[in-house]
Amino acid sequence: QFGFDSYTISPAERSKLEAVATYMKDNPAVKLVILGHTDERGTAEYNRALGERRANSCRDYLIGLGVPASRLSTMSFGFERPLD
Repeated sequence: QFGFDSYTISPAERSKLEAVATYMKDNPAVKLVILGHTDERGTAEYNRALGERRANSCRDYLIGLGVPASRLSTMSFGFERPLD
């Protein structure tokens, strides 16, 4: 979960990504699609870009933890497909 208008991974959320990285390193055949979401505030274009930055932030964090980039892909839905 991200703060309003943010794509910075909070310290409280990092442990979730660390668990994902551990799982992926233990299961080398697994690939992951990281989805970026936002809420309805802002324009469609802005929210799509913010969703992309959020997904890429998670992807980059996982790569930093040793998950090969070739096993990660991203998609942004902006607010078209809200998570909640």
